[in-house]
Amino acid sequence: MSPRDAVVIGGDAGAAGQLGAVLRALPPSVAVAVALSAPGPGLADATARARAASRWEVAAAEDGMPLRAGRVVVARPGAHVLVAEGAVRLGAGPRENGFRPAADALFRSAALGLGTRALAILVGEGIDGPAGLHAVRACGGAALRWRGERDGERLGGLLAGETGEAGEAPGATPDLLRWEMAAAGGAVDATALHGMSEPAGRPCPACAMPLHRLAGADRFRCEAGHGFCAELLGVTVAQAERQRRDLVTEFQHRARNMLALIRAVSARTAENSASLDDYAMDFEGRLDAIARVQVLSGQEMRAGTNLEHLVAEELVAHLAHEGARVTIHGPRVTLSFKAAQAMALAVHELATHALKFGALSQPAGKLAVSWAVEGEGGASPILAFEWAERGVSAPPPSEDGFGMGLLRRMLGYELRAELSADWRPDAFSCRITLPFPRNVVAAAA
Repeated sequence: MSPRDAVVIGGDAGAAGQLGAVLRALPPSVAVAVALSAPGPGLADATARARAASRWEVAAAEDGMPLRAGRVVVARPGAHVLVAEGAVRLGAGPRENGFRPAADALFRSAALGLGTRALAILVGEGIDGPAGLHAVRACGGAALRWRGERDGERLGGLLAGETGEAGEAPGATPDLLRWEMAAAGGAVDATALHGMSEPAGRPCPACAMPLHRLAGADRFRCEAGHGFCAELLGVTVAQAERQRRDLVTEFQHRARNMLALIRAVSARTAENSASLDDYAMDFEGRLDAIARVQVLSGQEMRAGTNLEHLVAEELVAHLAHEGARVTIHGPRVTLSFKAAQAMALAVHELATHALKFGALSQPAGKLAVSWAVEGEGGASPILAFEWAERGVSAPPPSEDGFGMGLLRRMLGYELRAELSADWRPDAFSCRITLPFPRNVVAAAA
């Protein structure tokens, strides 16, 4: 039996709590590398617990850092930690089982780079790590699932050369291990993957590229390198299918609403156009407003539309940029898709009138757009939207024209909103109130 002098430890977020016990059971004559499939706070907790086992030197992983006795190297968030040629290597390769760093990646690198010198310890019962345990065992190293402090009694024998556990996952060929280690480092060879796998007939849940089942292993890789165990793949594929169905339903709903809106806008524009040229120009402007809000809403498909972004985009389209003459102010408010469409058209009509006759057409004119949540905490909170022009000398928007017809009819019907307008010799203001919760997805205090 050959003694072992290098230990690799992996686990999930819950493993950080047991890391101190594992390190106290290990002699300081070995080198240790740790990769927990956990977010940044979990890795920070692991580092703190490693330092609490005071006989160890603890360091965050750096590329090229030598493995040496008495040192514990802890993975950094967002990078695979690997071992090769007696040193630490950081890899920016694809996630494995949704994780980076991943215990499987560390274990496989130890299997190839350390061989019989390696002892791999998987803390807990997570899905990340079993395949790597088997790889270590297949390459002559030792494997152990740590389930509690009593397992510390076994470490002496394993470090002395005993075999330990093989883990639950089936093994992999040396060529596949080398391919997977290269992938963890960021070098994904899709052509070579084809020779070590068979098509799985489904897309990767992470990137939608073709997925392959690895030969001799109950695991999957896509052509971009993302890795999945069979258990997790079943869950992620089901989740992806549910999300796909939800997005299709949402898209169909939005498409119906948008077509109905375009039909109504077209009819109303035709009623108030003196000529075909007038109709074409006005209808094109309103279609552009609808298109702009589609882009904003599409950027966050399910989250809603940011009101400040909506107002700013519409004003920029009318050559009005925020500055000394134009101000935009209000808390962060996210509108529903239907409310965003209606408000985009409303802002378009107000901005068009301001550009033709109002504050945006006159050197002394000023425009202030603001909003606030009123009645917050009560039974019926509202979003109060204010459009205020000063320093203007212009006729009020026609009550019979499309613009005011839109503001009064569509906002009232579609959003149950209320509108009030005030015209003065040198000023124009419009106030729109939208009730929660049908129109407002979220609002900051």
